[in-house]
Amino acid sequence: VQGGGTLEVTLAQFWSSLGVSRLDCLLEFHGVAASGASGLSLEPGGPVRLELRAPFRRERVQPTASFTAVVSSLRPSEAVLDALTTPRDTLPEGRVIHQLTLTYKLAAPEPGKYRPNLQGLYGLCYDASFEVCPLMLFDGNKQLLAQSDPVYPGTFELKKKADHTLRVAIR
Repeated sequence: VQGGGTLEVTLAQFWSSLGVSRLDCLLEFHGVAASGASGLSLEPGGPVRLELRAPFRRERVQPTASFTAVVSSLRPSEAVLDALTTPRDTLPEGRVIHQLTLTYKLAAPEPGKYRPNLQGLYGLCYDASFEVCPLMLFDGNKQLLAQSDPVYPGTFELKKKADHTLRVAIR
């Protein structure tokens, strides 16, 4: 049962039970509600407050926490803005489309799974006036290792400790 909703309980006498029946019923709800608990993640830059409340009665809680991922922020090491001049990239009335290419240097401290997260692009894949090209991961030899959707990125499996480059183009 989730708070703020309606619970409908229907009781009926079985078809083969003849006569009058009596039912005494007691419904009791209890539990702990947490504010901000859905998808809680610790972002760099400060503490996170989590409030627990028991609206119906006193409850005993035994909170635990576990860390499954490390979040670190990266700034682009290079940002290049280009005017795309091919006929395919020219809008009506001769307006030109521009492309911003962002390059990030990723020094993987150890092998494991890495998931890039471009926060500013979330929720903009259909209603935006720009398009985002695939996020590309290169190794130190400039070999393409993987591609991912930058709006809803997947994880990259890095097999060894090395320097990598992430590149995304926004048009």
